[in-house]
Order: sequence, then C-alpha cells, then structure tokens
Amino acid sequence: MTAARTPAVRLEAVSKRFPLYGSPLRQMLGYVGLGARNVRHKLALDNINLAIGHGERVGVVGHNGSGKTTLLRLIIGHTRPTGGRVLVDGTVQALMQTGYGFNDDLTGLENIRNALVYNGLPAQAMAEAEADIVEFVELGEFIHHPLKTYSLGMRARLEFAAATAIRPDVLAIDEVLGAGDGYFVRKCVERMRRLVSNTTLLLVSHSLDQIREYCERVVWLDGGRLREDGPAAEVLERYRRHMAGHSARLLAPPAPRAVQAAAGGGAHAALLAKVHDLFGMGTVGADRIVDFGFADAMQAAGTMETGEALALRLTVEAARPVRPVVLGMSEHGALVFELEGGVTLPAGRHAVALRNPRLGVGVGHYVLVPALRDAGSGRVVDIGESVLDLQMAASNWSDPPLVHLDGKWTSGAARTPIDGKVSAWV
Repeated sequence: MTAARTPAVRLEAVSKRFPLYGSPLRQMLGYVGLGARNVRHKLALDNINLAIGHGERVGVVGHNGSGKTTLLRLIIGHTRPTGGRVLVDGTVQALMQTGYGFNDDLTGLENIRNALVYNGLPAQAMAEAEADIVEFVELGEFIHHPLKTYSLGMRARLEFAAATAIRPDVLAIDEVLGAGDGYFVRKCVERMRRLVSNTTLLLVSHSLDQIREYCERVVWLDGGRLREDGPAAEVLERYRRHMAGHSARLLAPPAPRAVQAAAGGGAHAALLAKVHDLFGMGTVGADRIVDFGFADAMQAAGTMETGEALALRLTVEAARPVRPVVLGMSEHGALVFELEGGVTLPAGRHAVALRNPRLGVGVGHYVLVPALRDAGSGRVVDIGESVLDLQMAASNWSDPPLVHLDGKWTSGAARTPIDGKVSAWV
C-alpha cells in the first residue's frame, strides 16, 4: 500500500456566494458597503470538502456554471470563500487568462518581460525564462515588432509561452490550452507535459481528451456541489454519458422513429427516392430486407456521441449470396458513410446483427438506410423501405461536420501499411 500524499490543497466545508445586484449603481454601492439590502445571491459552491496531494494531477469537469472557475479562483486566492477554509501548501500559479497585461503598442519581447513580472518570477530567473520563451515561440524578427502587428496565431504563441514560463508548486489552468495551428498545439502539449511533471495540477477543461492526457484523478462539480471524485477514467466515462444524455434531450430529431416510406414517410420517402436514383435501383427484386432496427428492439431512435458503438439488426431474405450494408445519409440525401457487416450471407432467410465498435461520424442528424450488395459484383440489389433516425450529439472532440475514420491505410507508391485516423469535412 502506498503512503498517502501530503495535501497541497485542502478545502474544508467551502461555500461561495456572489451577490446579484441587478444594476451597475447597486453594484457600485455594494462595493463600498452600501445598498446591500434585499440583494439576491448566487450560490456558486456549496460545502465543498476536497484534499489534493502534492504531485497529484486533478481534472475538474462540469456544466457551465457548475462552479469550476470559482473553485480555481478560491485556490489561487483571487477571491475568498463565504464559508469554510482554503489551505494551500506552497506557491501557486494560475493560467486562467492568457494575454493578461499584454500591451498592443509594446514589442513581443517587452510584453514577455512584463508578463514575467506580472507572474511574480524571481529576478534571478528572468533571463532564463525570457530565453526559453523566445526560443519556443519561433517568431524571429517579429519578437521586436509591436504586438498589434501580430496575427492571431503569433499572438497565441506568445501568450501561451509567457503564461507557462513558471514552475509553481501548485498550477491551476482554466481553459487556456489548444490555441494556435496544429504544429503549435503539438508544441504546447510537449511543453505542458514538462510543466506538469513536477507540480500539483488542477485543470479545468471542456475537452475530456485534455483531462485524460494530463490528469489521473477527476473532480465532477454539478450545481456548485461535489458530485464525484475519483479515478479519471471512471469519472470521465460517467460524466461523458451524463453529457450525452443531456445532449440527446436537447438535440433529439423531430421525428424519432423508424419510418415506413411505403406508408407515406414524407421527407424519408423523398430521401429513399434519392437513394434509389443514386444506386440505379428500380423495383425491389427477389432479395429483400424484411426488417431493420436498432439492436435494442424497443429503441425507436438513436442518439450517441462520436466514437461510441452502434449496434443494428436486420432480417434478410436472399435469393443469392449477399452482403448486408447500412448507408448513412444526410437529411438532404447525400451519402456520408457506409457500414459493412463483414459477412456474406448465402441464399435463405437470415437474422443479422451489425455492430460498428467506434462510429467516427461528426455531430449532426443522419438517416440510416439498409441495403444489400451482391457478394460477387458488389452491386446494390435491394434498398430497405424502413429507415432509422440517428442523432450524433456534441462530444468533447468532434465538431460538425467532421467524419473520423480509424483503421489501416497504405502510404506511398510502396503501399506501406500504417495505422491511423483520417478526419475529413463532409
């Protein structure tokens, strides 16, 4: 059994209330101790008990307004608790707003020096930190130009580098990672790995991938209360499912059920007509799809996140060897993706289960259309008349309208096999 870590941060029954004045005048009077009568208050944190050991890396997740930023502000001393105690053992530094104190009329180098002073860096460490920042940002002569001449990407480099040129005992980060182009983001990742390797980290981020990357433990705040506190993988999985359910309620398709086109499915009937035109299909032949649905027979519509597993079922009557597939269509009839069952069915009646272990489709509303391909020629020989609605809800890593394709690819004239992921706009 490993020894418990000495607490670097400890919160004991901490609560925080903010007054809601309702007008600038009442707010000004409240600041000077007047006009506080009958003022409503917002309870941002409610009786939080939390201990974080030296060297622990802790992620903080929760809805907007759940109290995440307030928690960090209490720990770094930007505000005081209304009730309870906040105890910090060691130096603490915050990355809560890059660019704080930057002046557009000063050069990049002058802004670096100012930022190091604002961050409280000791005088003996100034020269080393300045050289580190200049090397990291790779701005060349632009480092001597006024900040107002910088592009957004150049400014992001300078701000991030200046903000991370510190080595505190406790580091609190609030939503400041990942700015800039792909090359710079990779540099940021490496810089952050070095920065957090010998410090106590508290990271607030809506990107669950960032939490997984840097944190071993996760605190989940909900409505100002501590809902969960535990190993990162376990808490993040429960939080992800909670958020997916929340998105499902907000983004559920307007007609969430399988639609029989032959019975007058409206928009779905028109979409099926486009699918028939796309694949040159006329009347249904001897091969046909008798039934199509989600693996859960009681499920009428699907809502899931990018990267989750999709399970479907088909009942097929085949007059020849066929391969069952599912066509993923946009609402407007564009073919976005095709799922294959990976099996060839002989002639006869079959009940088939199709499962994609990690559906890499971006946020949006899709229509799933079942089809059969001839096992020899690959030609589509039947398109099912029953379709399903699928809503891909917002997730932590996929923005519309991306498609992510994991698998084995080949590279170059030698067709060298590689493992990888392709992301494309659709």
